[in-house]
Amino acid sequence: MYVEVKKIKGKYYVYRSTSEYDREKKKPVKKTEYMGRITPEGVFIPKRSKIQESSREIFEYGNCMLAYHFLKDVEDALKQLTPYSSEIIAFAIVKAVDPKPIRLLASRWEKFYLSQMMEANLNPKHVSRILRQLGEETTLWYEPF
Repeated sequence: MYVEVKKIKGKYYVYRSTSEYDREKKKPVKKTEYMGRITPEGVFIPKRSKIQESSREIFEYGNCMLAYHFLKDVEDALKQLTPYSSEIIAFAIVKAVDPKPIRLLASRWEKFYLSQMMEANLNPKHVSRILRQLGEETTLWYEPF
């Protein structure tokens, strides 16, 4: 799949192009699909869809907010110890509600309502780096526990 920008009568249009093999002609045939246009200011405007899309999102609220309520007093202590307090809280909540591998934490976190209120980077590489760093600094963890 490729994206093409075509200039037609001084205006720019964006197309998705692919190719399909035609058995009768015995060669690939180019297929294009209109995606939208680009304004003179450089803003992409997608094509209008006949299907009405909703901007409403649904998030899980109950379990994550209950877990966050129990971690509220720990959050203040974590903020004093490490700059990664929000990631640690988010990690703990996701693991408590739905124990998944580290590679799936970010996608699970995005489904919680709390992710709209609290900024936490649960990218697998970032989480691994934080856990490694926290494991090396074990003496810091004597005070909160």
